[in-house]
This record gives sequence, structure tokens and C-alpha cells, in this order.
Amino acid sequence: MELPGIEERIVAPLVTTLGRVTNSYKFLFFKGILDSLNITGRSLTIRNPIPLWELYAMVFVNAWYPVSRFRLSLGAADPIPAYVHKFAERHKDVKIVAQEAIPLFAPGTGEPDLLSLSEQLDKYVKYRFVRPWLDASLKGVPDSQINKRIAALLAEDYAGPQLCPYHFIEGDDGSEYLKIAPHFEQYLRQNAAVIYDWWRWKFANFLSARNPYTPNILSKLEPLVERDLNLARFFWSYVRSVAPGTLKCIYTGEPIGDTFSIDHFIPWSFVLHDRLWNLVPTAPTTNSSKSDGLAPLESFREPFINMQIDTLVALTHAGTHLPDRINQDVLRAEYTITDGQPSLLTLLRGGRSDDFRALLGNTLESLWINARNQGFPVWSRVA
Repeated sequence: MELPGIEERIVAPLVTTLGRVTNSYKFLFFKGILDSLNITGRSLTIRNPIPLWELYAMVFVNAWYPVSRFRLSLGAADPIPAYVHKFAERHKDVKIVAQEAIPLFAPGTGEPDLLSLSEQLDKYVKYRFVRPWLDASLKGVPDSQINKRIAALLAEDYAGPQLCPYHFIEGDDGSEYLKIAPHFEQYLRQNAAVIYDWWRWKFANFLSARNPYTPNILSKLEPLVERDLNLARFFWSYVRSVAPGTLKCIYTGEPIGDTFSIDHFIPWSFVLHDRLWNLVPTAPTTNSSKSDGLAPLESFREPFINMQIDTLVALTHAGTHLPDRINQDVLRAEYTITDGQPSLLTLLRGGRSDDFRALLGNTLESLWINARNQGFPVWSRVA
């Protein structure tokens, strides 16, 4: 994916700066800049100039969902996950959601993790993000003097042609602000949708290289809209109506009553979808207890597969016309694990129940192992 435009003083350096990465700093820093201009559509206000501490807080906030919610690795040497996890441990009841969380990190709050992160960003991002714009003036400068030299060049550029994407100024309150240059802001606004998609594509590629067995990474970069389990609820309610008294929780053995929850056998936070092949009904207390945990595979994989087979067979034997919401085409899609493979429904209807068991069982095992390796806990069921 390429950036739009032929403006070499913007496109080439921007591509270069997000190509020179060993950790997530620059991706999250640039995302903060996009947020400050509401390029992403996720901001509460447009801020330019923006207090530097606030931009740094946005780096922290933008790391929250990939790291804490979806347990993605940013790389072995990236320090940001450690800051996020320590903050989460101290503030168990705090939800970090977009810019609403920024005041948690305001000056005077004394958050040690943001203070530590700020030192890292001062050293590795604040000045070095703009280095490609200034490469010609940095030849021969030792690495230990790069930041000092870039600071001087930025001050000169601000007083003169303003070719760099941003500069640092002192605000009326005496604190340091980042001011996005007019030409750079104009470019970002004119190409907002493409640039936002480009950032998502670049960051997703960065994360995919560090999480090679994790599905749906592109959907794990930011907070998602609330998931919709209406189809699953309708499906299992219909199953109860055509085969009353037959549904039992695979975890407890208790009958599924009128009030039930939908459980993702492999946690939603890992697979990030609500396809029926990964769902079973449970009692609300059981579902709450399991949460993002992994059910022990040796104990519950076969009961899960049996429930899926028994359910689809029961629908066939019921001999009733399926409602449009769960017609044959819908079920075939809901029971297709990946494109290019036969639908589980097709296998079962074709008398290939052993192939059904093998395909679903192997898929669950592979996903379970990868989720476990990514840090998802094994659920200890309370009897």
C-alpha cells in the first residue's frame, strides 16, 4: 500500500521514518498525531498545537488495546507492554478507552509508567521521528549528538521555511507543545482516509511479524464496536424450541434454561469473531467465570464437538423449515472455518462426521495452543 501524492518532502520521509522501526514507538506516536487532528475519527477534540505530555499519554492509550485487551506482543525488546501491564495491575478498575483516559496521565498525577515512557519517547521518538526530513544536515553527526542537533535544526526550520512536519514550542502555561506544520496538517487532512488505512496496514504488518499465529490482527489495533451475538442467541433459542430438554452445558452438565449466555470456546479476544462453530450456550455464571479463559482442551474439546454435531443433526431430524435468519446458506457460512475448506455443515450433511470431528478438533487445538502461547489463561472450573 502506498501513500497518495507526489510531495517528496512529505511522502518519502514519512515512509522512511515508519520503515526505520525496531519497536512500536513511532507507530503509536504517529497515531497520536493523527488522533490530535481527528484524522482517525476517534478524538474528542482537535488539538494543534498539542501538549507534549498529552501526545505521550496518547501513545500509552493507543498501546492499551493491542497489549492489554488482545494480548499482542510488540516484540521482545519493546518496553511499552511492561508499562501497560504495571499500570493495569495498579488500576484494576480503570478502563482505558480512547481519549477519555488522557486525564489519568496529566502532569501532577505522578504516574510512574508515563514518566518512564516519556523518557524513552524523548530519547527515541521526539526528535528521531523527523530525522528523514533532516538527513542531509545530519551526515557525520555522532549518534550521541543526534537529538541535540535535530532540536537545533527544528528551531531553525520553525523560524524559517517550516519544511519539517512539526516543531516544538512553549505554551502560555510554560509547558512544551508539539505544533504540526501547516503543510503537513493539510496533507494529512486532504488524504485522511488513505493515511489512516496506511497507518493501520503498516502497524498490522509490524504486529503480524511478532504474532505470526494470531488471527485478525488488523481488527486488534483499536477498540472495537460492541460485538453482536443476536444471531447466536436466536440460533440456540431455536434449537431449544425444536429439541426441548436436550441442551446441556458442556462445562457443568446442567440443562440450558430460558436464560443463558453465549460462550466462545476459544476466547473472542483471540479469534475476534462470533461464528457459530466456536460458540455454545452456557449458564451466565459459568460464562462469567470462564471470561477470557481457555477451557482445558483434554476435558472439553470432545464435549464441544459432540454438542455441535448433535445440534446440527437435531435441526435436520426436526424436519422443519428453518427460519430465514438461520437458513441453509447462513448456517453453511457460520460453519465455514476458513475459505477454501468445506463447510462443517457440508461435511456432516454428506455423512462425513469423522472429517467434521477432525477439522473442528484440529482447528480448536491449533487456536488453543496459539492463544495459550500468547498469554491467555487456562480456566480453572469451579465445581
